[in-house]
Amino acid sequence: MLMEVTLEGSRTPIEREVFVDLFDNSVVHGRAPYLRALETMDIAFTELVDLARKADIPYVLFFAPRALVQAQLTTKTNKLLQGVTKETFSLNSRATVELRDVELIVKDLLRKQMLLRRHDSTLVKNPIAGLLSGSRHTVQEDAEALLGALSLGAGSIGGARNKGAALELLITHLEARQVLVSRSVRGFMPQLLQVKFSGMTVRDPKVPYIFLAGGDHGDSQEPEGRQVFTLTLLAVLVARGIFGPVTYDGRSTAPDPGREYDIVGQILMPSAVVRSMGLRSLAAVK
Repeated sequence: MLMEVTLEGSRTPIEREVFVDLFDNSVVHGRAPYLRALETMDIAFTELVDLARKADIPYVLFFAPRALVQAQLTTKTNKLLQGVTKETFSLNSRATVELRDVELIVKDLLRKQMLLRRHDSTLVKNPIAGLLSGSRHTVQEDAEALLGALSLGAGSIGGARNKGAALELLITHLEARQVLVSRSVRGFMPQLLQVKFSGMTVRDPKVPYIFLAGGDHGDSQEPEGRQVFTLTLLAVLVARGIFGPVTYDGRSTAPDPGREYDIVGQILMPSAVVRSMGLRSLAAVK
């Protein structure tokens, strides 16, 4: 099926499938000019170029054969995800995280990783990434191993003066071990988030990145206490060698998510501490 690009009265046909392949896989897939063009089957050349620039797509690709475009998209996806399949990025949950929803953020983090590896000669193999991968120890032993690797005491996070201080403490100790944390700041990020999710991990043998979302997510706020939980979960995923997003309802791409949450629970609410509280009723828990 063909659609037309108009320029000064002349019309040039392009493949609708190419138009959709390129833009539907980009950050402009929800923009009004794109949606209108799909309905009318034509678009002004100036609008096409403007959308292409916003999506970081060479506009000449829209005039290329579909086979070439598909090859380019495959190459881009492989480079962007560095061995993590696109299916890994799409979650079967209330909120689905597609590559296009976080593409610019991932690109930004990969660029920072590249610059760090190039200019920081002191970097070593990351001591946290994969630390608990394939572990056959108990949940408590895994929690203690991760806390030890981060130089954190068993009750140090819960013992912080408030939730904000606990969050900063965890970030400081992660970054001291070359696990870098990037936090969303509306108006300063490379991409406005159109999806409800809490964060994600980006793979690297020396400087893995954690992206921690925050702010208003409609019916699911990300206050500091929630961010402490999310960041701890993401740290556990890095230690387990799992790289992908975590949705706002707490679901991750882990093959056995129960264990990851058990480790998080042991870190934030150590079983020995909970048992010592003598909670014998719902009122006491509240």
